[in-house]
Amino acid sequence: MAEEIHTTIGNIEKEAEKILEAAKEKARKTLEEARLRSRDILGAAIPMEDIEKERKRILQAADEESKTRRDASEKRVAQVRTTAPEKREEEVRYIMDALQH
Repeated sequence: MAEEIHTTIGNIEKEAEKILEAAKEKARKTLEEARLRSRDILGAAIPMEDIEKERKRILQAADEESKTRRDASEKRVAQVRTTAPEKREEEVRYIMDALQH
């Protein structure tokens, strides 16, 4: 019984970690794409001032998207961790009810 509860909590925590890792990976990819795009822009025959503005805009947008995704993932992880004790209690009650009947 205690092992089942421990397993459930472990599964919830693993899922939360997967969500966070997926968000981090998406953020890394977004930043890498922004860097590649800025290199492409730098290689084009465009005035340097325009290039620098575009590079800054792209990197800022990538940073904002990265932060938004990371914040959303951290919020989801916090929600999962917040609900874990409640779910554990529900499972304990379910097991206790099953044992009593």
